[in-house]
Amino acid sequence: MDGTERTTEQVDLRHPDAYVVTQVAPAAAGLEVQVSPFLQALRKRRQGSAGLVGEGFFVQQALDFLRSNSGQAGLEDTQLPEFEPDPHVVSLSSGARAVHLRQEYKGIRVFQAAAMVRFGPQEEAIGSTGQIVAVGADLDTTVRVSAAAALLVAASYLSRTTTGETERDMFGNPIPTVGVDLTGFKPVQLLVVPNDPQQTTVFERGVFAEPVTTSLVWMPLARGQMHLAWEMTLSLPRQRRYLMVVDAQAEEANAPRVLYSQPLDYGLTARGNVHPQDGGTPREVVSFPRIGRPSGCRI
Repeated sequence: MDGTERTTEQVDLRHPDAYVVTQVAPAAAGLEVQVSPFLQALRKRRQGSAGLVGEGFFVQQALDFLRSNSGQAGLEDTQLPEFEPDPHVVSLSSGARAVHLRQEYKGIRVFQAAAMVRFGPQEEAIGSTGQIVAVGADLDTTVRVSAAAALLVAASYLSRTTTGETERDMFGNPIPTVGVDLTGFKPVQLLVVPNDPQQTTVFERGVFAEPVTTSLVWMPLARGQMHLAWEMTLSLPRQRRYLMVVDAQAEEANAPRVLYSQPLDYGLTARGNVHPQDGGTPREVVSFPRIGRPSGCRI
């Protein structure tokens, strides 16, 4: 090796200007390489991106695109855009890419607010889509309701709203549910993530099927208005999971409100008139799913 520094560039060879032109000079002069204009432009763009390569290059470009197009994204002129990017860049066989980003404000996630920036095969940002929340004024970050108190409010809400409730499946059949028994329940804190603006806190499972993790989020209530709230997922034993959001800024005279409650999964049972083994056996009405039984029933 002659010690010459060598670099590698990824080039779309389908582009007509992607090829380099080489000229062979006398042996004493060595090999002279003339770089095509396309490759020169590509190298210049990458040198201007603070040396970022690979997925980091697209993440930074996505952040820059959203910040430079904040008005188009629905943000206020006075608002400093904050986004937490997904470090994994989605790549397609065509060479197109996409970067997903979650919106934040003062280091705290905005509930269900996210954006996606799309890149063309030539690595340029070509557009964005998503749901962005505009913030018109500086918002108070004072937390008046503790994570433990919010967990009790959410648990009490589920206990009242799910006990004896009867829902309907897609066929109109009733699905009875059983609420959670809060007798003697007291949240026991396991850990708090240090130096976390979202104050992520983990509690013992208690009366629930899994340990409960709470964290602060901004809950949009009206245009330009958001409240700090505690977000958590509560898993009921042998039943569904609920995504809950409880107000974290309720005044002392008022009980914290449940701002959002939604089941995260659904289930159903079915009955079918089937041949248990094969077409030579009589049909039987059986229930599905057939837990612990052979699944070789034929319709």
